Amino acid sequence: MHSIRDEIDEIPHYSAQNNFDSLISQIMAKESPRRSLFSIPFRLFEGDEGIPGLTIGVKGYAMIIEKKKPTPRMVHMRSETTRLAESRTKYDTTQELMPDDIKYCYEYGGEKIAFTKAEVAELRRFGQKGLNLIGFKPSSAAKIHYNVEHALFLYPDEGQFEGSRRTFAALHKKMLEMDKVAICYLVKRDNSLPSFVALQAQAEKLDEDKRQVFPPGFNMIPLPFADDIRPLPPHAEISPAPDEMIDILKPIVDKLHMKGGFDPNRFNNPELERFYDVLQALAFDKEVPSHITDSTRGTTRGSGSSDSVDIKSLWEQDKLKTATVDQLKAYVQSIGAKPTRLKADLINQVVEFLSSSN
Repeated sequence: MHSIRDEIDEIPHYSAQNNFDSLISQIMAKESPRRSLFSIPFRLFEGDEGIPGLTIGVKGYAMIIEKKKPTPRMVHMRSETTRLAESRTKYDTTQELMPDDIKYCYEYGGEKIAFTKAEVAELRRFGQKGLNLIGFKPSSAAKIHYNVEHALFLYPDEGQFEGSRRTFAALHKKMLEMDKVAICYLVKRDNSLPSFVALQAQAEKLDEDKRQVFPPGFNMIPLPFADDIRPLPPHAEISPAPDEMIDILKPIVDKLHMKGGFDPNRFNNPELERFYDVLQALAFDKEVPSHITDSTRGTTRGSGSSDSVDIKSLWEQDKLKTATVDQLKAYVQSIGAKPTRLKADLINQVVEFLSSSN
């Protein structure tokens, strides 16, 4: 006999929380701005007698960018309205100089050679901007120690040349099949220095729910020049560590292991955090905070006394509600988890971790 309970059991159960988190991550991925660093032509073939050249358009994206303080600007505060200050150059006679009146001087052979601003810009030009294909090499030729700078990500730009996506996809597919890397000559901008790069094809990767984890495209790896890599001294010898030293360091290495792996999104830059806190306080005419939460240390630093507490003791005494949000966040980050925003959720994170560990 088939009961209603059996029918209910046959219905697949879905976690509302997991589906909601998945939906939020997809929305954030769609809303995240993707600003290209450059948009240049990719010249696959320059052309020959009777054979036309082949050029497609590509855009370059930075996967990792170091967050820095914005450049300070001087402003006029004494006028009726606050406005940005402008720089002007004047001679001894207080006469204002125009851009064409300013010359750049370089000493050569005991004489001073004067150049205009346009001539100096022309000296820095190394051909038209773009990416020029030189040839192909096996993927094994791209050594790991060639990564002296952050790689960029290339994606086709149909707006420059029609058919760029189709040609880009064909080249990408063939390089994956043949396990090759492309060696190219790059000039990102008209006034930028040239460099050699290696294009490594990256295959598309999906998760269990068929959501894209890694997009298909090319990782553009800047190649170092010969003097950028320091060779090992000829007398250098690498001797393996003795077993006694390995046994001593094993517990230390185990302590350094982070649950769930290292996620840089869990740790904020304390210097930038302090900078924006002070900037916000001055903008809204509020009191400047006296301390910052240093998530890289798991403690709170400031001019006063330390606000660190024993979270485990508060949990044993059922007094977690007395802890502040910053203290709870610091503890959650110290156990390798990503803290939530609300205090009630932070308390639940602490309770779940301490309950499972005991």
